[in-house]
Amino acid sequence: MRLIGIDWVTFENERTEYRSRTKAAHYGLIVAAMRAKMEQNPKVREILLASGDLTLLPDHFSEADPPPEWLYFQIWTEIRAELHTRRP
Repeated sequence: MRLIGIDWVTFENERTEYRSRTKAAHYGLIVAAMRAKMEQNPKVREILLASGDLTLLPDHFSEADPPPEWLYFQIWTEIRAELHTRRP
């Protein structure tokens, strides 16, 4: 995609940059998709909560300084923290 100058994706007919330095629109889409995955599959929520306070790490090597939306393990950690604060 880089070779032909495409640095965006589309969602609901909106063009969005997929590689930003900040938590921009694409980041929001990724987080929303991960939350939907957890809501639609209770086992994902169960496993995430069962991980307790374990440090979540990526299962692959990434480039140096990747965009925030590529850091799935950090997003899951943030979602898990939110779940822990909502628990009775």
